[in-house]
Amino acid sequence: MGGSGPPRARPGPAGERSGRGPAPLLFEARGVTVRVDGRDVLAGLDFALRRGERVAIVGPNGAGKSTFLRLLAGDEQPARGAIDRLELGPHASAFDLRGRVGLVSPELQARHRFDATGEEVVLSGFAGTIGLARAPSAGERAAAAATLSRLGVPGLAGRHLLTLSYGELRKLLLARALAPAPEVLLLNEPLAGLDPASR
Repeated sequence: MGGSGPPRARPGPAGERSGRGPAPLLFEARGVTVRVDGRDVLAGLDFALRRGERVAIVGPNGAGKSTFLRLLAGDEQPARGAIDRLELGPHASAFDLRGRVGLVSPELQARHRFDATGEEVVLSGFAGTIGLARAPSAGERAAAAATLSRLGVPGLAGRHLLTLSYGELRKLLLARALAPAPEVLLLNEPLAGLDPASR
Protein backbone atom coordinates (compact mmCIF):
# COMPACT_ATOMS: atom_id res chain seq x y z
CA MET A 1 0.00 0.00 0.00
CA GLY A 2 1.11 3.52 -0.69
CA GLY A 3 1.67 6.43 1.66
CA SER A 4 3.96 6.47 4.65
CA GLY A 5 2.66 3.18 5.98
CA PRO A 6 -0.21 0.84 5.22
CA PRO A 7 -3.58 1.22 6.90
CA ARG A 8 -4.22 -1.51 9.45
CA ALA A 9 -7.52 -3.16 10.33
CA ARG A 10 -8.48 -3.41 13.97
CA PRO A 11 -11.17 -6.10 14.12
CA GLY A 12 -14.26 -5.99 16.30
CA PRO A 13 -16.48 -9.02 17.05
CA ALA A 14 -15.60 -12.15 15.12
CA GLY A 15 -18.84 -12.43 13.18
CA GLU A 16 -19.56 -15.97 14.37
CA ARG A 17 -23.14 -17.20 14.53
CA SER A 18 -23.57 -19.53 17.51
CA GLY A 19 -23.66 -23.12 16.30
CA ARG A 20 -24.05 -22.14 12.65
CA GLY A 21 -20.51 -21.38 11.57
CA PRO A 22 -19.22 -18.10 10.19
CA ALA A 23 -21.59 -15.33 9.16
CA PRO A 24 -21.91 -14.49 5.45
CA LEU A 25 -19.17 -12.45 3.83
CA LEU A 26 -20.01 -8.82 3.10
CA PHE A 27 -16.70 -7.99 1.40
CA GLU A 28 -13.86 -10.14 0.21
CA ALA A 29 -10.82 -8.61 -1.53
CA ARG A 30 -8.16 -10.85 -3.06
CA GLY A 31 -4.84 -9.40 -4.21
CA VAL A 32 -6.42 -6.01 -4.92
CA THR A 33 -4.38 -3.12 -6.28
CA VAL A 34 -6.01 0.31 -6.69
CA ARG A 35 -4.26 2.96 -8.75
CA VAL A 36 -4.99 6.68 -8.34
CA ASP A 37 -3.34 9.17 -10.71
CA GLY A 38 -0.98 6.47 -11.98
CA ARG A 39 0.19 5.45 -8.50
CA ASP A 40 -0.57 2.28 -6.55
CA VAL A 41 -2.40 3.52 -3.46
CA LEU A 42 -3.38 0.02 -2.37
CA ALA A 43 -1.32 -2.96 -3.53
CA GLY A 44 -1.88 -6.68 -3.02
CA LEU A 45 -4.72 -6.13 -0.55
CA ASP A 46 -6.43 -9.16 0.97
CA PHE A 47 -9.41 -8.39 3.19
CA ALA A 48 -12.61 -10.06 4.37
CA LEU A 49 -15.49 -8.70 6.43
CA ARG A 50 -18.41 -10.79 7.66
CA ARG A 51 -21.89 -9.72 8.70
CA GLY A 52 -21.84 -8.60 12.34
CA GLU A 53 -18.15 -7.64 12.37
CA ARG A 54 -16.86 -4.14 13.05
CA VAL A 55 -13.45 -3.02 11.81
CA ALA A 56 -11.53 0.21 12.34
CA ILE A 57 -9.01 1.13 9.64
CA VAL A 58 -6.10 3.10 11.08
CA GLY A 59 -2.95 4.53 9.54
CA PRO A 60 -1.13 7.76 8.80
CA ASN A 61 -2.29 10.36 6.30
CA GLY A 62 -1.78 9.14 2.75
CA ALA A 63 -1.81 5.46 3.72
CA GLY A 64 -4.89 4.73 1.59
CA LYS A 65 -7.69 4.61 4.19
CA SER A 66 -10.12 6.75 2.18
CA THR A 67 -9.25 4.89 -1.02
CA PHE A 68 -9.96 1.63 0.77
CA LEU A 69 -13.41 2.82 1.86
CA ARG A 70 -14.13 4.03 -1.69
CA LEU A 71 -13.13 0.56 -2.91
CA LEU A 72 -15.60 -1.07 -0.53
CA ALA A 73 -18.33 1.42 -1.53
CA GLY A 74 -17.82 0.65 -5.23
CA ASP A 75 -16.47 4.10 -6.11
CA GLU A 76 -13.05 2.60 -6.92
CA GLN A 77 -12.40 -0.57 -8.91
CA PRO A 78 -9.29 -2.75 -8.76
CA ALA A 79 -6.58 -2.37 -11.39
CA ARG A 80 -5.54 -5.91 -10.38
CA GLY A 81 -7.13 -8.55 -8.20
CA ALA A 82 -10.84 -8.88 -7.39
CA ILE A 83 -13.35 -7.78 -4.78
CA ASP A 84 -16.76 -9.26 -4.07
CA ARG A 85 -19.20 -6.80 -2.49
CA LEU A 86 -22.39 -8.06 -0.79
CA GLU A 87 -22.27 -11.24 -2.90
CA LEU A 88 -22.85 -9.21 -6.09
CA GLY A 89 -19.74 -10.44 -7.83
CA PRO A 90 -16.47 -8.76 -8.81
CA HIS A 91 -17.96 -6.00 -10.96
CA ALA A 92 -20.47 -4.43 -8.52
CA SER A 93 -20.40 -0.63 -8.57
CA ALA A 94 -21.65 2.09 -6.24
CA PHE A 95 -24.86 2.06 -8.30
CA ASP A 96 -25.39 -1.63 -7.54
CA LEU A 97 -24.78 -1.02 -3.83
CA ARG A 98 -27.15 1.96 -3.45
CA GLY A 99 -29.31 1.69 -0.35
CA ARG A 100 -27.35 -1.34 0.86
CA VAL A 101 -24.20 0.57 1.88
CA GLY A 102 -24.36 3.77 3.94
CA LEU A 103 -21.38 6.11 3.57
CA VAL A 104 -20.23 9.21 5.43
CA SER A 105 -16.98 10.87 4.39
CA PRO A 106 -15.37 14.27 3.96
CA GLU A 107 -15.46 13.71 0.17
CA LEU A 108 -19.20 13.09 0.26
CA GLN A 109 -19.72 16.20 2.35
CA ALA A 110 -17.70 18.30 -0.11
CA ARG A 111 -20.08 17.22 -2.90
CA HIS A 112 -23.06 18.70 -1.06
CA ARG A 113 -22.62 22.33 -2.10
CA PHE A 114 -26.00 23.01 -3.69
CA ASP A 115 -29.38 24.23 -2.54
CA ALA A 116 -31.58 21.46 -1.19
CA THR A 117 -33.47 20.85 2.02
CA GLY A 118 -32.19 18.66 4.80
CA GLU A 119 -34.98 16.21 4.13
CA GLU A 120 -33.93 15.90 0.48
CA VAL A 121 -30.35 15.16 1.52
CA VAL A 122 -31.49 12.34 3.81
CA LEU A 123 -33.89 10.97 1.18
CA SER A 124 -31.12 10.86 -1.42
CA GLY A 125 -29.54 8.06 0.60
CA PHE A 126 -32.21 5.60 -0.53
CA ALA A 127 -31.07 5.87 -4.16
CA GLY A 128 -27.43 6.59 -3.28
CA THR A 129 -27.41 9.80 -5.31
CA ILE A 130 -26.16 13.33 -4.72
CA GLY A 131 -29.47 15.18 -4.69
CA LEU A 132 -32.85 13.57 -5.33
CA ALA A 133 -32.91 11.44 -8.48
CA ARG A 134 -36.53 10.34 -8.09
CA ALA A 135 -39.63 11.11 -6.06
CA PRO A 136 -39.38 9.45 -2.64
CA SER A 137 -42.04 7.06 -1.39
CA ALA A 138 -44.15 7.69 1.70
CA GLY A 139 -42.21 4.95 3.49
CA GLU A 140 -38.90 6.61 2.66
CA ARG A 141 -40.18 9.95 3.93
CA ALA A 142 -41.28 8.30 7.17
CA ALA A 143 -37.92 6.56 7.60
CA ALA A 144 -36.06 9.81 6.95
CA ALA A 145 -38.17 11.68 9.53
CA ALA A 146 -37.70 8.89 12.08
CA THR A 147 -33.92 8.89 11.57
CA LEU A 148 -33.67 12.66 11.95
CA SER A 149 -35.68 12.40 15.17
CA ARG A 150 -33.51 9.54 16.44
CA LEU A 151 -30.43 11.70 15.88
CA GLY A 152 -32.11 14.61 17.67
CA VAL A 153 -32.16 16.89 14.62
CA PRO A 154 -35.72 16.88 13.21
CA GLY A 155 -35.47 20.66 12.80
CA LEU A 156 -32.86 20.23 10.06
CA ALA A 157 -35.41 18.65 7.68
CA GLY A 158 -36.71 21.98 6.44
CA ARG A 159 -33.42 23.86 6.53
CA HIS A 160 -31.56 24.61 3.32
CA LEU A 161 -28.14 23.11 2.80
CA LEU A 162 -26.39 26.38 2.10
CA THR A 163 -27.46 27.77 5.49
CA LEU A 164 -26.05 24.88 7.52
CA SER A 165 -22.85 24.70 9.52
CA TYR A 166 -20.31 21.97 8.78
CA GLY A 167 -21.49 20.01 11.82
CA GLU A 168 -25.17 20.31 10.90
CA LEU A 169 -24.48 19.00 7.41
CA ARG A 170 -22.47 16.12 8.89
CA LYS A 171 -25.51 15.18 10.99
CA LEU A 172 -27.66 15.15 7.86
CA LEU A 173 -25.14 12.90 6.11
CA LEU A 174 -25.20 10.53 9.08
CA ALA A 175 -29.00 10.45 8.80
CA ARG A 176 -28.66 9.90 5.02
CA ALA A 177 -26.46 6.87 5.67
CA LEU A 178 -28.71 5.41 8.38
CA ALA A 179 -32.22 6.04 7.01
CA PRO A 180 -32.24 3.24 4.39
CA ALA A 181 -31.23 0.70 7.11
CA PRO A 182 -28.17 -0.40 5.11
CA GLU A 183 -26.43 -3.73 5.48
CA VAL A 184 -23.07 -1.95 5.89
CA LEU A 185 -22.00 1.44 7.25
CA LEU A 186 -18.72 2.90 5.99
CA LEU A 187 -17.72 5.83 8.17
CA ASN A 188 -14.74 8.02 7.30
CA GLU A 189 -14.22 10.63 10.04
CA PRO A 190 -17.97 10.60 10.82
CA LEU A 191 -17.66 12.82 13.89
CA ALA A 192 -15.63 15.58 12.24
CA GLY A 193 -17.24 18.96 12.85
CA LEU A 194 -19.52 17.71 15.61
CA ASP A 195 -19.47 19.38 19.01
CA PRO A 196 -18.78 17.16 22.05
CA ALA A 197 -22.47 16.97 23.01
CA SER A 198 -23.34 15.59 19.55
CA ARG A 199 -20.68 12.88 19.54
